[in-house]
Amino acid sequence: MRISQLLFILLCTITCIAQRSDFQEIDFTKADSIALKYKGASLKNIPVLTHNLTSSLQTDVEKIRAIYTWIGTNIENDYSSYLKISHKRKRLAKDRQAFLDWNTGITPKIFKALLEYKKTACTGYAYLVKEMTNLAGFECDIIDGYGRTPTLLLEEDSAPNHSWNRIKVNNKWYWCDATWSAGETIILNGEPMFNPDYFDGYFFAEPELFSKNHFP
Repeated sequence: MRISQLLFILLCTITCIAQRSDFQEIDFTKADSIALKYKGASLKNIPVLTHNLTSSLQTDVEKIRAIYTWIGTNIENDYSSYLKISHKRKRLAKDRQAFLDWNTGITPKIFKALLEYKKTACTGYAYLVKEMTNLAGFECDIIDGYGRTPTLLLEEDSAPNHSWNRIKVNNKWYWCDATWSAGETIILNGEPMFNPDYFDGYFFAEPELFSKNHFP
């Protein structure tokens, strides 16, 4: 399917997607401070970590926010893993079923490495968001698709290159991208280096802005 067709479909569905402005009255200070309190916590017991992050918060969106902020400030983007995944996605781009089968099989392996090293590519970020929000009682999906950056432009035959999430709150779906919230990878002397720089703009992002660089 052409990128232009994907964009058209996405724009047609924007009205079905809610946005962060629905929660203008919510102060996320407590949720973010709890995430900071547990900075560096182990991922070896995710149910306990999820409970610690959410149990003292009153609203659903604050609970999701604490999880999201913790992930965005504790997980390192693994560029080497990203390159390997991108190469495989390109090879399977024209065989959707093979891609879905591979993606289903690789995700647990990526997640296992994430638990040990707290490093991952976008698939691992999306999987962790899904796992922790599910444990907290929320419906969450992983969305595989296309992410466009100033240095990564999409062509008509581009392979899927990114993963993010949608989370349901009060019977509405909200988009978020923990990978792009965590920071950026820069190339220094020919070597990739992750620069942690948490940015909450991709948490329940406004759909009109989100759709400019995310194509399911």
